[in-house]
Amino acid sequence: HRVMVATIRCKEIATAQVALFQESEVWKGMEEQYEKDLISDFGARVSELVDDTLSGYDEEARYFESKVSQERRESMIQEIQGVIYPLYEKQLALASAKSLDGLKRMMESETDSRPFTQKSDENSKICLEEFDANAKLLFTHCMSKKTESAAKEALRRDLVSYSEILKSS
Repeated sequence: HRVMVATIRCKEIATAQVALFQESEVWKGMEEQYEKDLISDFGARVSELVDDTLSGYDEEARYFESKVSQERRESMIQEIQGVIYPLYEKQLALASAKSLDGLKRMMESETDSRPFTQKSDENSKICLEEFDANAKLLFTHCMSKKTESAAKEALRRDLVSYSEILKSS
């Protein structure tokens, strides 16, 4: 009987906490802002919001069967990740676009005597470092580094493609 009650109550608590997460002013503000530009403190804000949500769940669920409440907590984390993921992915795409635009600007504005390949390699490295710095600010502990790695690899390919197009023209 205790397990059944814990299952029902922990699910209700988790559902309520996820709803509070989605309805929070912080989250709504990020949802409105995320397509326009990089949210420089995205990772910190999301991490704080997730921590608050988990604390709220833990506070209410601590009275129930620990195995059940822990399982439900893990499910809730996955649900929250599903809510966060589209914004996180879009923010990584914006960081990639910003870095690629940076390469384009650098390559168009530089008129020094360095060989093209050297100039392209050095500028691409700067752009990848810029992406890493932005991605670090976007990262939140509840997301996978695999998404960031995939975005960086796609950016790397885009930088090489752009450099090859410039070289051939």
